[in-house]
Amino acid sequence: MASRFEISQQIYNSAYAMHSAHSHSYYELYYLMNGSCNMFIHDNTYRMEAGTILFIPDNVLHKTTYLNNAYHERLYIEFTDDYISDLIDILGFEQFKDTFYMHFFSIPDNHRHEFLSIFSVLINERQNSNALSPCVYKNYLQNLLILLCLQALLILYPSQMYPYKRL
Repeated sequence: MASRFEISQQIYNSAYAMHSAHSHSYYELYYLMNGSCNMFIHDNTYRMEAGTILFIPDNVLHKTTYLNNAYHERLYIEFTDDYISDLIDILGFEQFKDTFYMHFFSIPDNHRHEFLSIFSVLINERQNSNALSPCVYKNYLQNLLILLCLQALLILYPSQMYPYKRL
């Protein structure tokens, strides 16, 4: 499979639904920045609120629906294994799957700036890409996933993660 890294930020000011559910051969990291939506994954529908990040594995059927006429803002990153290979090597594939696959991460208001700053670097790099850009994508994407991983560990095992603070 060819290497892929795409990042996009979109705003909707009215109700919107994807035409149909779809899947793709790469991962998707979906961040709902503002608004709320329903996310259909496999045979289930989940409600997402602002500040939620969802890791969508490759080849998983999914669809997003924004139900009301409110302001919705989303950001997503599409990427292949080569951008996260170091993290998978360290965690092992099974632990990586258990930590990320179809998990919803709710980012508290007071920590969203950390994630937004990483997204901002990635967007800027994508708009001004050069020969070193793939290294930047890999570095910052893995940084983002590590922050999500630490948040998941803090929720599951808060007493074992000292000196980290709960997000």
